[in-house]
Amino acid sequence: MQELVLYVDQGNTRAKFWLVQAGQVLCRGSALDGADLQRQLGEQALTGIVLATVRSAGEAAVLLRPWLDSVPSPVSVSVCRDILPTAYDDAAKLGIDRWLGVLAAGALGEGAALVVDAGTAITLDVLTVGGEHAGGYILPGLAMQQTALAEETVRVKFPQPDWQAQSLGTNTAAAVGHGSIRAICALVREVAHELPLNQASRLYLTGGNARDLAPFLPNAQVVDDLLLIGMQAYVRAISGRPSAVPLGAGQ
Repeated sequence: MQELVLYVDQGNTRAKFWLVQAGQVLCRGSALDGADLQRQLGEQALTGIVLATVRSAGEAAVLLRPWLDSVPSPVSVSVCRDILPTAYDDAAKLGIDRWLGVLAAGALGEGAALVVDAGTAITLDVLTVGGEHAGGYILPGLAMQQTALAEETVRVKFPQPDWQAQSLGTNTAAAVGHGSIRAICALVREVAHELPLNQASRLYLTGGNARDLAPFLPNAQVVDDLLLIGMQAYVRAISGRPSAVPLGAGQ
């Protein structure tokens, strides 16, 4: 029987997942909770689970409870300096999504790389030529910037932001949207310029707003499944080692 592995990235509000068999993604999506995940996956006979989570072990166990009896020891991904060194002061406080994105960049090619995850928050993380996570930046995402302006000001009101250009806005939606796009892309270009980058260096975009940024960053490559690539690289790296701490139901 071919392996059927469920990869899960459990965030603060949703869990992104990929169902992979023989290296092929059979389905991908996001779920609000364990019941939602089970509805989408149906009666799948899983042979393995790989989990990256920002939640507690107990909350992770609730999410995966329908499969824990058949897959008793899911691999729980954690930041490991032996696999990918990081300059972060406290590696335990580095977001697992950020670390996995840089690990994926290393798996995708050689040389330095800049990883931009454009989601609720936008993160920029640098992979050095020597294969180390050098650190990065965290700033509000496009929607969060829009929400902050709408909630914290009286007159900056607009139905939907305009993220289609970087030119001077001639209405409020364009002024806000174009300004956000221009500010974020300017930071990305500046960080890329400061790095010891060469022609072999790479810029990866991922996350829900990656394609909103891509037209203004022509050298960037959009990789929707960057976290999956990172988790697969992690599994390869720990192959032959004891699995990470199993998830016990009810913890």
